[in-house]
Amino acid sequence: MPHSDSQEQSTMETSATGSWPRSGMTDFFAPDVFQAVLSDPATAIRLKSFCESTACDENIVFLEKIEQYSRLLTKARELLLDIHATYTSPNATEPVNISETISKDLNCAVNTATSVTFCAMQDIFTPARKDVEGLIRDDIYPRFVTHQLTASAAMALAHDRKTYQGLGDCFCLTDPKVADNAILYASDGFLDVTGYSRREIIPRNCRFLQGARTERSSVTRLKSAIDNGQENVQLLLNYRKDGTPFWNLLYVAPLRDEAGNIAFFLGGQIDCSTTVHGKPDVMRILKLDGRRSFESTRGNLAVEDTSNLTATSPREHMKRHRSMFKSTS
Repeated sequence: MPHSDSQEQSTMETSATGSWPRSGMTDFFAPDVFQAVLSDPATAIRLKSFCESTACDENIVFLEKIEQYSRLLTKARELLLDIHATYTSPNATEPVNISETISKDLNCAVNTATSVTFCAMQDIFTPARKDVEGLIRDDIYPRFVTHQLTASAAMALAHDRKTYQGLGDCFCLTDPKVADNAILYASDGFLDVTGYSRREIIPRNCRFLQGARTERSSVTRLKSAIDNGQENVQLLLNYRKDGTPFWNLLYVAPLRDEAGNIAFFLGGQIDCSTTVHGKPDVMRILKLDGRRSFESTRGNLAVEDTSNLTATSPREHMKRHRSMFKSTS
């Protein structure tokens, strides 16, 4: 997990390439995927619903209004051209009785309107639209994707664990009292997903899984939550020991002792790459009714609530809460 020393670079960063990873692995945050989400009615509704739940729906509503405005302008331009071609142009199919002077003036006005005026009207909101889209893309959309993946994982945990590698059994514990919030316990599932041995993992900080394509804003949000002792979920592009990238849905939560002090941080990882192989899979997950799916399976999700968890040692925590995980060895 990230530590306050944000300048330290991942050891994997030098081996990870700057280009997008292997074929068949979709970038959730690629521009074309983001635009597809905005354009698809089903995903747009889910995104709007998420925005409403986080009190930031004015951004999506603004984009909807701009889209309506653009469609109306397009229809108005088409109607203008149709009226002119049918009734008032020099070659009108059903010409009305107007003077030659009016006809020439009207023809000039229509040409100006269609080539200049309508274009200018279409561009009025362009700077504002780009700004709002940027805000959604960089802040709201990543949280929406994480929310939808969490809901999908919750459903899988209740019905089909095999959907996601590491679901329920890939986790580690870190100790915030030691330097760099180092890992002090890693489950068998953590070893399976990452490809590292325990000797290679302990006592490192989890950032060694990051690489050149890991989104820094997600890491910053995660670091802020850890620094403030808060739960957090982020979707990170991480790298296995062999350099293979994978989408890691990472859940982090503080575990407190009987005195209420943070004794450890629990980090649960889910490999989303095993079920997301292309844009259709991304769109399918983003179309889920996330709130309904998550609430219906919330009691089965290992990461649903840590408010009552206490721990005095890693083994003690494993004994108390072994039902949360498939593997505790």
